[in-house]
Amino acid sequence: MSNYYENNMLPGVRRIVTGHNAEGKAIFIHDETFKSDPVGRSGKVGFKALYETEKVPANNDDPFHDPMFNDVNDIANKEGTILRIVDYAPTSKDDKPYVHRTESVDYGIVMSGEITCVLDSGEEKIIHAGDVVIQRGTSHGWINHGEEWCRIIFTSIATHPARIGDKVLGREGYLPEHVATKGHKPPK
Repeated sequence: MSNYYENNMLPGVRRIVTGHNAEGKAIFIHDETFKSDPVGRSGKVGFKALYETEKVPANNDDPFHDPMFNDVNDIANKEGTILRIVDYAPTSKDDKPYVHRTESVDYGIVMSGEITCVLDSGEEKIIHAGDVVIQRGTSHGWINHGEEWCRIIFTSIATHPARIGDKVLGREGYLPEHVATKGHKPPK
């Protein structure tokens, strides 16, 4: 997967975190730039979790402990939120999307490039830079048939599994260990 780092020409993402000083005034706590890391076996997709909350509502108390020093072990967590970038390499027309479902509502904002969203019904839409996709626990996949890398910023918010009548539509199509990402190293 060393080719992933050589081939991904997208810039890093600057993450700026605010908090409070002892007097309750707003301050900047962290200012770091991160690149995505490859996940899965294809070497064509990279994740980088930028922030995670363990529950909603989240805890904004200080002193601040950066949750991203910990590993992120799933696409969505059970009770909170995850903010991440996902980078997709261009693929061939023969490649198939990695179809999956999470127990979350996901807000996806395409920042650069374009990508095709494929639903398990067979429907497809090409999503362009500036477009927003809201995934509501649906079985879907992403495939980049463009010529450039595509970057999407996702916010995943925990939900109960989707239900259609008596049918429960829970998480499917992936193993958490295939999408787990390592935590950031604390700044020096």
